[in-house]
Amino acid sequence: TSTRDYLSNTVMSKPKVFSYFLFMQDQRKLVPGWSNKSNNELQALCDPLWRRLDRGEKEKYKKLKKVYKEKERLEAEQRYAAAMQTDIRTKVLVGQVDKP
Repeated sequence: TSTRDYLSNTVMSKPKVFSYFLFMQDQRKLVPGWSNKSNNELQALCDPLWRRLDRGEKEKYKKLKKVYKEKERLEAEQRYAAAMQTDIRTKVLVGQVDKP
């Protein structure tokens, strides 16, 4: 397996993270009573708020998305490196055992 294959299977197979999703998660934490809302309910509540955000606020979430994606990429590289390190071969000596 190549590095590209490994990374695409681990990182690329995860759901994409969007700026809007990060905004929703922030709102879930910030607004009292929203922490127990389902994703569908939360989306219905957040949609009007997201539409009213100015470009600067949305840009903040776009930057968070880039940071998140970079973190995911680094974690995948570390998992790959760890997997490659576990492929250490052990020498085993095979011999004859004499009965006493």
